[in-house]
Amino acid sequence: MQPNRNRSWGVWMPLGVPAADPELWAAWFVRELQLGWPPLGGRYGGGLAASLDGAGLAGFVYCTPVRPGALELSYGVVPGLRGRGVATAAVQLAGGWALSVGFDRVELEIGASHAESQRVAVKAGFTLVERFQTRIEATGETHSRLRYAREL
Repeated sequence: MQPNRNRSWGVWMPLGVPAADPELWAAWFVRELQLGWPPLGGRYGGGLAASLDGAGLAGFVYCTPVRPGALELSYGVVPGLRGRGVATAAVQLAGGWALSVGFDRVELEIGASHAESQRVAVKAGFTLVERFQTRIEATGETHSRLRYAREL
C-alpha cells in the first residue's frame, strides 16, 4: 500500500501498515490515533504531530479524555531536539487549545523522578495538584507519580 500524500496534512500511512521509515511510521501512528473520537477524531484520544520548520517530525502530543470536561496530555520529542523548548511549546499550545474548545481542565501525569517533564509542566503553565502511587498488578511494582493541571 502507498502512503496518502496530501499537501495540507503531510504523508499518512494506510491503517495497519507501519512503515520502516521512521517519519512515515510516525505519521501513520498519529493518523491511527485520530480515528474515532469525535472532538479529536481518535479511538483512544487524538494525536498531533509537531514539526520544526518543515524539517520532519519533532514530536507529538497525545490527548486522552479522562472524565467529562478533563483531558490528559502525553507528549514526546525526538531525542535530537530535546532541551530546545519543543515539548513546552507543544504542551502550551495543546493545553490552550483544549481549554478554548470546551475542556475546563487539562492534566499531565508525570513520573516523580522525571525532572525534565516536571520543568516542561511548570514552564507550560501547569500547577502540581497531586502526588500519588501507581501499582503494576503483574509485578507488584509501585511508582511515584505527579499530576499537574491547568484550568480555565
